[in-house]
Amino acid sequence: MDFKLLEIQDKEKIFDRFKNNKFSLCVYSPLTILVWRAKYYFPVYRLEKDILYIGANLTGKNSRNHLIIPIAENLDKITPDSLYSFIKGTEFSYFKYVSEEYMDIFGYDEIEKYFRIEEAEGDSDYIYLKENLSELKGRKYSKKRNLINQFLKTYDNRFSFEEITNENQKNVLDFIEEWCIKKNCDKDPDSDIACEKRAVKNAVENHQFLGYKTLVIRIDNEIMGCALSSQITQDTGGLHFQKAEFEIKGLYQFFDMECAKRLFSENIKFINKESDMNEEGLRKVKKSYYPEKILKSFNLYPK
Repeated sequence: MDFKLLEIQDKEKIFDRFKNNKFSLCVYSPLTILVWRAKYYFPVYRLEKDILYIGANLTGKNSRNHLIIPIAENLDKITPDSLYSFIKGTEFSYFKYVSEEYMDIFGYDEIEKYFRIEEAEGDSDYIYLKENLSELKGRKYSKKRNLINQFLKTYDNRFSFEEITNENQKNVLDFIEEWCIKKNCDKDPDSDIACEKRAVKNAVENHQFLGYKTLVIRIDNEIMGCALSSQITQDTGGLHFQKAEFEIKGLYQFFDMECAKRLFSENIKFINKESDMNEEGLRKVKKSYYPEKILKSFNLYPK
């Protein structure tokens, strides 16, 4: 069964298929699918009349080659039995990033007739109410507000916001490189953070073509943070690749609040801030913002 290499330039071939997407995991943002790639990892796709199939091939690691849940306007086209029949005719080993929403639609008992189910805790996404992140109301957010007030007291009238443009793109990429040096992103070239570095560079370099909403913060005219967003479902947006200079007290909290205010349209009720990649420090930060839900992700292995 033929799959084609999915290039960033293939945007127009797949974007329309996601208009009625029902799954809120960040991997179901077409923009995320297009920019994540590495030397050993590359996305592939197959277009049929009513269904878009997307998979990942990992060079030399065939057992890790996987599909995500196909994108179809009619959910009757992607029932567990149809997924089982399809994957058995391919060289892919399993379905990855299977959203809890899919599991609830078809039921665990029905799915277990065809697949062994494995929860992938590190792939679960943190979903927040946009209102909570943009307003930070209530006692539970008092520490965040205090940090923001400290930042504003020190840097009032010294910061500004802008979008990523062709003019500042190189400066944004330089900021990401410096951020990654401090975080030692390249220590393990196969790590999630190293792959994310390549993905964010792809996103920034192709921001105009891909249609990301973007936000950059400068302090004393130097870029100190950037973020990109996209729409995942009708009411859920994704906040992708959010970076800020972590040595400036209160900057991350302030920038995060402004991202929630500026990067999402009125119809967006929820913000997906992606997974914690099984990093304890990142998990602690994400939980400190009190997610409305941690959306589970599953692997399905055909029996």
